[in-house]
Amino acid sequence: MAIFGLTTKKSLASWGQFFFMGLIGLILAMLVGFFVTQRCASVVISVIGVFIFTGLTAWDSQRLKQMAVATA
Repeated sequence: MAIFGLTTKKSLASWGQFFFMGLIGLILAMLVGFFVTQRCASVVISVIGVFIFTGLTAWDSQRLKQMAVATA
């Protein structure tokens, strides 16, 4: 996903906000899951976490590329 973030021409700025809000929701879901233990919920939270961090990786690598171009 880092390679995708570096090579894509499409701006991922709006996706970054979406994934950041998803990260906050994921943290809240993990806190609730800590007190209410369910095996299925744990798997769902893990899968959603993988997608969120994959998107954040692409967004952050594109942002870092833009910062490098701006300072050069």
